[in-house]
Amino acid sequence: MLPVSIPRESDLAPAAIRVFYLQHYCQLAAVTIVLYDHFITFDQEVELIWKKRWSKSKILYLVCRYLGDFLLVAETYVYLNRHPTDTLCVILLCRYDSEFTGLWGNRFLAVLAFTSTWTTQLILLLRIQALYGNRTLSKCLNVLYAGGVISLFTIGSMSVILMQVTSEPVPGFHQCTCVKFPSYSFVFFFIILSFDTFLFFLAVGIIVANWRRLSYEALSFQCAVPSLVSIVLRDNFGYFFMASGMYLITTVVWMAAEVRYTSIPTCSSYAVTTIMGCRLILNLCDAYHNPPSGSLTYSYYLTTVASEWHSRPPWESPTTSDVGPTTSRAYVASERQDTGYAANVNGRERWWERRIRSQE
Repeated sequence: MLPVSIPRESDLAPAAIRVFYLQHYCQLAAVTIVLYDHFITFDQEVELIWKKRWSKSKILYLVCRYLGDFLLVAETYVYLNRHPTDTLCVILLCRYDSEFTGLWGNRFLAVLAFTSTWTTQLILLLRIQALYGNRTLSKCLNVLYAGGVISLFTIGSMSVILMQVTSEPVPGFHQCTCVKFPSYSFVFFFIILSFDTFLFFLAVGIIVANWRRLSYEALSFQCAVPSLVSIVLRDNFGYFFMASGMYLITTVVWMAAEVRYTSIPTCSSYAVTTIMGCRLILNLCDAYHNPPSGSLTYSYYLTTVASEWHSRPPWESPTTSDVGPTTSRAYVASERQDTGYAANVNGRERWWERRIRSQE
C-alpha cells in the first residue's frame, strides 16, 4: 500500500500551521484532564490502592495510572516543544533524515501507548472472566487477548518501520511531526475497538441470562443498593460508550484524514482510556472495602422478592407490602425448595462477588 503523506507545497503552510496549533490545544486538554482526574481521586488511590496489599488490581492500577499520565505528559512535551533538538526527536520520535528513522527511532512513545492501552484491556478481561467463571470461555478470552497483543505488536512494528518524522514540517515552523505512515496503521485502533465490543456483548449476556426474570421491585432495589456485580457491569458499559467511542473516532480519522490530523483524536483516546481504566478499579475497590449499608438488606430482599414473584401466576405481581420485613424465614425457605430460583439468584450473586473479590 502507498504511504499517506502531508503535501509540502508552500501555499498549504498556513493551513498546516493552524492544524499544528490545534494539536497543541488538544494535547494540553488531554493532559490537563488526566492530571485533574488523578488529583481528585488521589485520596481514594491512597486509601484503596497504596494502603492495601499487593494484588493484580493494585499492579494494574499503578501501571494504568502512572504509565498513562507519563504517556500524555511525554506526548505533550514532544508536540509543544518549539525548538526540538536532534537528540529529542531521535529518542522520542525520530528525524525525517536521521539514520534512526524507523523502528528504533520510534520505540519510546509507541511502547508507552501499547502498554497503557492493553493494560486497560486486561482489566476489562479479568472482570468479564470473574463474572462468567467459565474455564472454556476464560481460555478463549486469553487466546483472543494474546492474539490481539501479538497482532498489534506486529502491525505497530511494521507501521513504525515505515513511519517518518520531521522536526520542521513546514519552513520556519519547528515541531516533531509525523509526515508519513502506512495506510493500514488504522488497524491498530480497529483491533482494540473490536476487542472492546466483544467484551461489551459478553457483559450484556450476563444481564440477559441472569436478571431477565427478576421483578421490577428487585431491579429497583438493585439500582438503589448496588452490589459488586452491578458496579462491574455499570463500569464496563461506561467504558464501552466512552473509550470505545473515542477509538471509533480515532479509527475513522486515521482511515480518512490527512496525517497531520491523526494526533488530535489519539491523545483524547489515551486520556479517556487512562481515566476509565483507573475508575474501573477504584470503583470496584471502593465497593469492596466500603460496602453500602443496605447490602445485607438487598441480599435478603432479593431472595424474598424472587421467591414471591416466581410462585405467583403470571398475571399477578407482588407488592412491597407482600414481601416486607414481616415475611417469615420459613416461608422463604419453603419457596426456595419449591422453586429453587431464588436460591440460585442469590447464590449466583454471592458466587460472582467471590470471584471478583479473589482479584483484590
